Amino acid sequence: MENKKPRFLDEFEENIMLIPMGISLLLILVSFVMQLFASKEAITAVQQLSYYAYAWVASIALALCARDAKHLRIPVLEAKMSEKTKKTLYVIHDILGLVVLGVMLIFSFKLIGATLAENGMDKKVPGLPLVIAYAAPTVGYVWATIRTLMRRFGKGGK
Repeated sequence: MENKKPRFLDEFEENIMLIPMGISLLLILVSFVMQLFASKEAITAVQQLSYYAYAWVASIALALCARDAKHLRIPVLEAKMSEKTKKTLYVIHDILGLVVLGVMLIFSFKLIGATLAENGMDKKVPGLPLVIAYAAPTVGYVWATIRTLMRRFGKGGK
């Protein structure tokens, strides 16, 4: 009998995702209201911040998809496959996914390093380091890698 109670890490991930989702929603609402009385530059800055929050949502969602192995599945095809074929494809899927995540991590770390070396700041949101935006995919790739490994080799994934 399967335990239907969500585990701590699963709930934690889903609750963490609510933070940037709520921030993004709030910023979009603020930018909408600001169109009535604020300058174009101020509206653009708020919209840019909402894009950054949305990037964090997408990055965390990648980890959630990796946790459940739902990011590249096609249920219509799976229904026609034997169990042995499914298991083989799941292993190939995880290996290719880890390779892609590894490559993306390398480029993400290079981008963050270059941004830090140049002290990159956002032109549309003065005073905001670009590394905050560029860290989102990196965190998502690391998190997705960990969740894929947990699902494949451990007890932490679904």
